[in-house]
Amino acid sequence: MFMPLRRKPTRFVRNAAILTATSLLLRAAGMFFRVYITARIGAEGVGLYQLITSVYMLSAGFAASGISVATTRMTADRLAVGDESGARRVLRMCISASLAMGMISAIALVCLAHPIAAVWISDIRAEMSVRVMALSLPFMAISCCLRGYFTARRRVETASAAQITEQVTRIATAIVLLRWLMPLGVSYACMAIMAADVISEGLGCLHVTAGYFMDRRRLRKQSGGMSSLSAPLSPEEQKKEQKTMWDITLPITASHYLTSLLRTVESILVPDCLTIFVLSRTRALELFGMVKGMALPLLLFPSALLGSLSLLLVPEISEAASLGKMDKVRRSIRKTLRLTFGLSAVVAVIFFLFPGEIGMLVYKEPGLERILRTLAPLIPLMYAESVSVGILRGLGEQKASLLYGIIDSAVRITLIAILVPRMGMTGFLLVMVVSNVLTPMLNIRKALKA
Repeated sequence: MFMPLRRKPTRFVRNAAILTATSLLLRAAGMFFRVYITARIGAEGVGLYQLITSVYMLSAGFAASGISVATTRMTADRLAVGDESGARRVLRMCISASLAMGMISAIALVCLAHPIAAVWISDIRAEMSVRVMALSLPFMAISCCLRGYFTARRRVETASAAQITEQVTRIATAIVLLRWLMPLGVSYACMAIMAADVISEGLGCLHVTAGYFMDRRRLRKQSGGMSSLSAPLSPEEQKKEQKTMWDITLPITASHYLTSLLRTVESILVPDCLTIFVLSRTRALELFGMVKGMALPLLLFPSALLGSLSLLLVPEISEAASLGKMDKVRRSIRKTLRLTFGLSAVVAVIFFLFPGEIGMLVYKEPGLERILRTLAPLIPLMYAESVSVGILRGLGEQKASLLYGIIDSAVRITLIAILVPRMGMTGFLLVMVVSNVLTPMLNIRKALKA
């Protein structure tokens, strides 16, 4: 019989502090990077880059989204009873599945790059970027599983360090490549940014892989050279474990994939509809870039303070629920939601009162004032949505997230097609208001009910 692994009470707080500090650092670096590329490639270039990124997120969701949560939950369950070899077995199984999905996604992007750019994005300048970004997916597939493992181990410092390595590499490489390729046009500039993503994902994967093997050696030393061994699984038990993995992975992957697909449709539809209203494709891309590439990252930047909670709640709630400690689950949910609404309310007031000053300070763009003020009251619901998704996944309610994501995207696309050609940017902002009220309320209601 295995004994549960014991952890110090401060481990959760320590991990939350590490993840929060890392998230703030990464978002600050990411904001600097966005300001830099905006100055280099302009609002039109940012709009094209956002369209390319929407395809990238769609592919990445298929390769990596659900399997990371499956790794975290299943590894946490095994470590809760001291089954270290079982945790490693789960990790190997998840990496194999994730890598296979990553390779399929990469091959599909390379083969379909031209129709994706010409038909899907409606801009042939995106073709080179689509081919290049495919190379990052296998690295991402491996990294996401290893990060899920470290989250379950409550040793987030390795994954955090790997993310810092990625971000530093991404920014430095992009700056160098943009200097070489920017004179050739916007298409080459976007390709430079995607090439920087590939290099950074590769180095991040090497970093987190090295950290995993160092962690294995640490475990062996702690156990005197002998790690806990579980009995080999029978074929029926192996099938059951694989079924558990897919039961967690498929709803989350399907949710991410379908919502990413619908959001990609939305990202392509918005510039088309804005073009009908403003009668200029260039101006439409500029407006789209201002909302998606500039305003939203700015509004979501402070949510880094809460992002670590969403990630850490998955193993904590999953383990507590598996051990029958439902009082602990309820206390964790209540405290998290109170903290989320308290912090987000302060952020919302700041953005509502000083939107013009913030927009000029960060981007030197006066046109952001109206956008920031319109969306500021929605910040509490935006932040609560990400935290409530983490709660639902920890409780095994990932199918609810799938349903709500589909509903939200369907509503957004319908309203965009109706309102944006007639109202322009006002219609698009109205769509965002409706969406950011609907989805968080559904998630929070389900989390409280569960």
